[in-house]
Amino acid sequence: SSSSHSSSSSSSAPLLLGAKLSTLASHTFPIPPPTGATYTVGGVDPLLINFTITFPPNSWPASLTTPPTILALSPDAPSVSSSLSPLQSLAGVVYDLAPSGAKFTADVLVQLPYDRSLFAPSPTSSLAAHRFSP
Repeated sequence: SSSSHSSSSSSSAPLLLGAKLSTLASHTFPIPPPTGATYTVGGVDPLLINFTITFPPNSWPASLTTPPTILALSPDAPSVSSSLSPLQSLAGVVYDLAPSGAKFTADVLVQLPYDRSLFAPSPTSSLAAHRFSP
């Protein structure tokens, strides 16, 4: 079964260092209009189905001409595992939002699909977003 998790991006999110990644799927969205927009990936690729990004009004920088893109990446398990604590595991693919370094004028909402069966259910289980630096 598929679920989604919403998280605000933060530089305080744990950082995965040195992960080796390869692109499995990608989707480019139109540049959001000044009135804002919500984009959801449909049945194009199973790795991106139900990925949703919401841009509030005037959140896309006017000077940014590169459209937003989502990439589903396959992590090299040993390189990612070495960045996680023994109590952590990867709950699906890694997603990369482009363009890299974009600065929005308001918080952008990102909803990521994930498979709940990929992590062990327990009273202390939780899901957290992580940043990565390949």
